[in-house]
Amino acid sequence: MSQEKKRYKAKIANNTYTIIGSESKTHMDIVTELANDQLQEIMSLSPNTDISQASILLAINSISDQLKKEEKIIYLEKEISELREKVRHVEELEARLQRYDEMESQARKALATNGKETETISPADVQKIMNQQVIEKIQQNAAKLSNKKG
Repeated sequence: MSQEKKRYKAKIANNTYTIIGSESKTHMDIVTELANDQLQEIMSLSPNTDISQASILLAINSISDQLKKEEKIIYLEKEISELREKVRHVEELEARLQRYDEMESQARKALATNGKETETISPADVQKIMNQQVIEKIQQNAAKLSNKKG
């Protein structure tokens, strides 16, 4: 849905212009004031410059500022994208750490069941204990199957 166009009377360098746009009156008042201030500044820095030349210089300055801001936006969008990728990576690492913590907890329970408790347990030991539990479950299932057959 497009915004409704409005007519705005702006007095710039003692000339009145009708500007048509969708911006608010407050916005256009600020734009008009900035244009007049910058024209005055250009003309005071170069007294031999007429209003037409000052207007061209103001347009060039404005376009230059716009390009700098667009470059900054592109840079910031790239930075945001890179940060989002880092966040995804951190989330992945956190999920892996959570899975490891769960495995470590299960390994500690298995050790406690066998009467072995330890404060520290290495990741390799966690994996060995978990592998041993899987082997034991496979053996139990195999024994159950052979008992059912026999």
